[in-house]
Amino acid sequence: MGEVFALYVRPDLTGQGIGRALLDEAHRCLEDLHFRVSTLWVLRGNEGARRFYERMGYRADGGVQGDDYDGVTLTELRYRRTPHQRRTQ
Repeated sequence: MGEVFALYVRPDLTGQGIGRALLDEAHRCLEDLHFRVSTLWVLRGNEGARRFYERMGYRADGGVQGDDYDGVTLTELRYRRTPHQRRTQ
């Protein structure tokens, strides 16, 4: 299992296919390394990112973690993508 650690696109550039291109390349790299499953963590409240990852074939798998940033705990959800999960247009 491989993990996409971080993926950020400047807010004024979203919707132009940049995130899709970056994630497609990450998937190609993971596949070249023979990882069949990929995971990533997304902030619970980041609905835009969650929709994007779901369109890219990821599904929340029930994993939850809290990360502390400057004394504030943020909840992240784990998303997983397997070879049979394809992105939607």
